[in-house]
Amino acid sequence: MPFLIQGYAFKKQLDMVGVRVDPEEGKVPDIRMTVRGDMFYGVIHPDEEDPDELTGWMEDEVLGQSNLSEVMIAADKVEFERHFGKRRDVISYEFHLVGGVWLGKYTGDEIGTGVCQCVLTEVDIEFFKAESAMKEFGMNEPYIPAPVPT
Repeated sequence: MPFLIQGYAFKKQLDMVGVRVDPEEGKVPDIRMTVRGDMFYGVIHPDEEDPDELTGWMEDEVLGQSNLSEVMIAADKVEFERHFGKRRDVISYEFHLVGGVWLGKYTGDEIGTGVCQCVLTEVDIEFFKAESAMKEFGMNEPYIPAPVPT
């Protein structure tokens, strides 16, 4: 069965949070360490060539689209690697279950290390097909279905 994955990745960064008045220099940028959160989403599904293996994809506003490999989902642990077409580094994710939420960290040579959290929602393969919703709302026009993860 496929899973939807949705979550937030958090990263420390220096940000200009305003302007402050320095007694000697006057107005100067107020730069502080902040934590930025960015939402990610994707699909994890059995590999078409080897249904015993999991694969998938993820996307977010900062890093863009990526493919997932080395996916492992257990009762108390989730792991995967994220590969990008434009980035050379691979980002590794590792989560453990805490009260219904998967808490974890990510690590990559270029991005460094940060924390993240996500939810996994198991869905039936029919979720990715339009027929049920179209029938429910009386939309009977022909359509070309998008590729469906298997």
